[in-house]
Amino acid sequence: MRPNLSWIIPILVLLGLGYLEYIYAYRFCYIGLIRSRSQTAVAIVFIVIFNILYCLILFTWFLLVCLGPGSLKAIPLYNLGEGSKEGFLRPPDFFICNGNGLPEYCSTCHTVKYDRSHHSSKMERCVPVFDHYCLWVGVVIGKNNYKNFMLFMTYLFIMFIYVLITFTIYAPSLRTYRTATGQTVLNPNFIVMYICTAFWIVMLLGLLISHLNLIASNRATIDDLKNRRPQRERLPNNDLWSALCNKQPTQAVIGGQVAGYVSVKHPTLRGARVVFPYYHSDKIYDHGWKENMKAIFGNKYYQWVLPQIHSYRPQDQDTSRIIESEDRLICCRFKEKLIKRIHNDEGDLFVIE
Repeated sequence: MRPNLSWIIPILVLLGLGYLEYIYAYRFCYIGLIRSRSQTAVAIVFIVIFNILYCLILFTWFLLVCLGPGSLKAIPLYNLGEGSKEGFLRPPDFFICNGNGLPEYCSTCHTVKYDRSHHSSKMERCVPVFDHYCLWVGVVIGKNNYKNFMLFMTYLFIMFIYVLITFTIYAPSLRTYRTATGQTVLNPNFIVMYICTAFWIVMLLGLLISHLNLIASNRATIDDLKNRRPQRERLPNNDLWSALCNKQPTQAVIGGQVAGYVSVKHPTLRGARVVFPYYHSDKIYDHGWKENMKAIFGNKYYQWVLPQIHSYRPQDQDTSRIIESEDRLICCRFKEKLIKRIHNDEGDLFVIE
């Protein structure tokens, strides 16, 4: 068994933050401003603001790990035919499926995959609205901790900008380090801090822009990865599902674009569903950038800057509420488009008795 080394990089990041605290608060503020320049008031203000941001960063990181990305409540298979069957669940009117019109199923967690979930090998469970595994903080990012992940990056970005600006103002007058030749230069610790701060500002700015762009259209990182890397669909190894439909799975690439499939309840035919492919450009979860932002950060604007301290608990939800929530995932614009296509006799029709 290979040892788990995923904790090494987060530990290095923590050590780096500790080193930054030492350089900025002690070397720059205390030694550079208080002892060398007698600017005690300025140094105290700098230290207080820096440590407020520092504590916010550590607190959101703590929440990232403790809350986790979330988990799914296991739900039974959908009854795609008419009537009710014991042990089966009434399907949503719209749900994501494979080429056969069957919902994605996790054979490890024994549940239909809903709420845009993916099975995480790191967590050993299905994660709702799975985004990615963050190497830097050592945690999977999903529905439960995505807001805190965004705030973590934002606080970190603001702190580095703050450090860079305040240090740049006083750097010319801090040449107090004397070399072996007697020359007075800037302390090497300050040079390291300056370079690292500039590097992280550029990196975090790119990450923030990338994730804000994803949020604006309600996409996840894994959605973009799927668009770039075609994957053959896999059906669940389940005899019941195999018996429901004779159509063979197809490669989910149409016209050069990666496509998924959506199953739609036929508006007029009983027991019938229609399956359509969808493309990355369809943005099927895009409810408008404002609604997408509110879904992540909260309905009130003041909530956008506050860490999320409560946990999403699907285990507390009734299955009927889960189905209702699943029905609302796909945006109205795309639903209307699919209904029009059904009236035009488009799509693959499936009738299950």
